[in-house]
Amino acid sequence: MISIRQIFNTSFAALLVNKSRSLLTILGIVIGIGSIILIMSITKGASGLILSEVEGFGSKFFEIVPGKNPSGPSDFAQMFTDSLTDKDLNAIRNKINVPFLDKVTPNIMVTSKASYRGEIDSPTIIGTSDFINEIMDIEIDQGRMFNTTEIKTAAAVGVMGVETAKNLFGDEDPINKKIKIRDKNIRIIGLYPEKGKVAFADIDNIVFLPYTTVKKFIETQNHYNSLAGIVKDEKRLEQTISDLEKTLRETNKIQDPEDDDFHIVTQKDVIDRVSNISSVLNILLVSVAAISLLVGGIGIMNVMLVSVTERTREIGLRKALGATENDIKRQFLIEAVTLTLIGGMIGIIGGVTLSITIIALINKFQNLDIVFSMPYQAIFLSLAVSSIVGLVFGLYPAISAAKKNPIEALRHE
Repeated sequence: MISIRQIFNTSFAALLVNKSRSLLTILGIVIGIGSIILIMSITKGASGLILSEVEGFGSKFFEIVPGKNPSGPSDFAQMFTDSLTDKDLNAIRNKINVPFLDKVTPNIMVTSKASYRGEIDSPTIIGTSDFINEIMDIEIDQGRMFNTTEIKTAAAVGVMGVETAKNLFGDEDPINKKIKIRDKNIRIIGLYPEKGKVAFADIDNIVFLPYTTVKKFIETQNHYNSLAGIVKDEKRLEQTISDLEKTLRETNKIQDPEDDDFHIVTQKDVIDRVSNISSVLNILLVSVAAISLLVGGIGIMNVMLVSVTERTREIGLRKALGATENDIKRQFLIEAVTLTLIGGMIGIIGGVTLSITIIALINKFQNLDIVFSMPYQAIFLSLAVSSIVGLVFGLYPAISAAKKNPIEALRHE
């Protein structure tokens, strides 16, 4: 009886003899496994970044967005409709039907550049209210926030982030200096400290203006891009969402919830949506990568069949010395699995290395903060898949080798 160790030694020796062909064969396995590691690493890192941004909203946060809850391209287009107006804002602010509401602020996005004495920058410009700091949990570092009176009078004032201030003013103090947005001069009365991203908004590259100022002088529109708010108690969030929906339906005379021209987003909604998208994306991309594994498996089967033919005399000699069919079968299965495991390990090393490199480049050039985390689950899965591919595609060559007649095999040239 020949031991497993002897079989393994014989198998490994055969792989070394045919190493050039073996390496070429496992290329599909390397690409497939490496792609899986790369996909899962980057997807996991990106999902972690998005979820960390979502946590910046806080569990008391909600946002009312125009249009239906997006389930397709047509629904996304509705998010740019004019369905949120002063009528909706005033009905919500009334708080009669929304007793657990704490604060709510309208938001208007402005697509424009900001300039100062020939310097031009492209910050995110948003018309909002003085509640935005509390809602986003940020504080002014220098100067102050615009107040209720300035909002009522549509005063031409604003606050900005440090990066925008640096790009426009350099080393100058921006407080009480005037920048130009479109054709309107805006006096800067407040400056945020270096903060980075909070709830998807890059505070370092932002300019907040009173929403009334934006409506009157810059965008001249009668609708809002969103209404953001917080509740008094996070335990009352679901009740508040229900109250908001009823209020908006009454205000806009909507009878059927299917006809809603708005939807309300909470922290939980965004987390669930990101998780679902991440899972679906992983499945789709890993399915594409699996094609490489299939190609690699077919290549291994072909190489093993060629190997069986080339080593027919060896098979006959081993049988003559007492090797059983199971010994021969085991030998060729071990060779096939060893091939795929080698490919899997190379793919894992390559995938991890490439993931770290790509994430570092994305962070550097896109100014993001994606954190690489070792995809241990994907690594174990890759090794398991490699073994299964080796067993499945090595089985037929192994059976073919085991069935050979020893006498005929010894006569083979």
